[in-house]
Amino acid sequence: MTPQQQAKTFFFECNAVGYFSGEELPTIPGRYHYTPYRGAGHYKLGVALDAHGPQRCYYLVAGQRYHFTVRSLRSGGFLDLVDFSPSI
Repeated sequence: MTPQQQAKTFFFECNAVGYFSGEELPTIPGRYHYTPYRGAGHYKLGVALDAHGPQRCYYLVAGQRYHFTVRSLRSGGFLDLVDFSPSI
């Protein structure tokens, strides 16, 4: 994993899910392209979305968690995201 990928990685339940492909990390509701990691994080997020609907995830900036809600995983590597907030 490159430092750029690591800086754009997001997590579900402390497991890495994937990384955002855009220049900036998402901060407003919308559809965002990402590259999934093969592993527990991506799998668990998919299962939780199917079973329970939208799920909270986060990414890190300078050690601070920024949370957001994943409403859905779309084909072609896109996420529908809403409800952004820094950790309190």
